[in-house]
Amino acid sequence: NEVEQFVSISAGQLSEMEAETAATFIGDVNFLGEKFGLVSVDVQWEEDRLMLIGPAFAVYKARLDLVEMLRFYFPGEEVEVPEPPEGMPTEGKTDGDPSQPQELQHWSRSIKCTLSAAQRKRTLDKTQEMRERQRLAVKHWAD
Repeated sequence: NEVEQFVSISAGQLSEMEAETAATFIGDVNFLGEKFGLVSVDVQWEEDRLMLIGPAFAVYKARLDLVEMLRFYFPGEEVEVPEPPEGMPTEGKTDGDPSQPQELQHWSRSIKCTLSAAQRKRTLDKTQEMRERQRLAVKHWAD
């Protein structure tokens, strides 16, 4: 029982996104689709919206995480919290039920790192080195 839902964003938010931010955004959106087992998550750049396709419950759960992700990328954006699909239990403190009080958790905290401490340090050092080279190149060409 697959559903198709659109999540719209204010005009220009996606279509005018810078390339580097867009690449990171695509990675996060793809991770979201994989995390919830969606059939498809399509960023429709020119329409400033996303299309999520998958089982109703999975789309709902993905949209709850997407709300936090969009608030991160677009802090001034009003993002609508989705309604649970029909037939979904809402009594008690069910995970992801927006009608129940719960502590909000940033979407990035749900990412589990499988690197060892040495691998993590090596990766961070490499990333820092690459960013420093980019910074120096930008500074050189800006002068």
